Amino acid sequence: GATQSSQATQSQKQTPLTGLEQKKIVAAMVRYFLFADRKKIPFKRPAILDHVPGLKEHSRQFNEVVEACRKQLKEVFGFDLAEVQVPSGRQWVLLNILESEQLDNALEQGAEAPFQGLLMAVLTLIFMKEDSIGDEDLFIFLERMGIDRGRKHKVFGEIDKTLQQWVQQKYLAKTAAEVQDDSSKRAYKWEWGLRAKEEVERKSCLTFAAEMYGQSPEDWHEEFKSLLGSQAEGR
Repeated sequence: GATQSSQATQSQKQTPLTGLEQKKIVAAMVRYFLFADRKKIPFKRPAILDHVPGLKEHSRQFNEVVEACRKQLKEVFGFDLAEVQVPSGRQWVLLNILESEQLDNALEQGAEAPFQGLLMAVLTLIFMKEDSIGDEDLFIFLERMGIDRGRKHKVFGEIDKTLQQWVQQKYLAKTAAEVQDDSSKRAYKWEWGLRAKEEVERKSCLTFAAEMYGQSPEDWHEEFKSLLGSQAEGR
């Protein structure tokens, strides 16, 4: 009785989310779904509340936040957050938007949204790492996105081929890097390619990163100063 009473009191004390608060919570939820989906286990409400910072304090707006998260997952990453009714309650799973039998045709015709989202994420990572990253940083980042090297992804296929295609399209530049420990081991560094420098505004990378982490671009102080400097130079 005391616990229920305390939960009811806490529920009554909840205040509506501000726009910025909701943005941060949605961004955290998106990251949680993307990273946790590697286990392919349905998401349950208690686990979501536990793993998404700030959501438990605004649990009455759970459905509203989930809807905003669903929209971002679909538009940016090409996933559908599907709700499943089970005897124990509601659960959610991440689904590839494209039906498996349509996938090959769609990729041939250039199903661009998921690829653009991933490319933007990689370009943003490079920008945030002072314009150059090594193999290790790149592939750890991709693994956190659920994209493992050597295992064919349902949407992106073999990631090495996707990366090579972006190199050929001049979105990425891949050059040999010096290897300290073992001279026989090949290593590469990744930078923006000529096409990315021409077509992608650096400000859009900051905005992309800020949206993913629910912050204003101005919150990324050093990167924002770099951006302002490059704009002054006409980049």
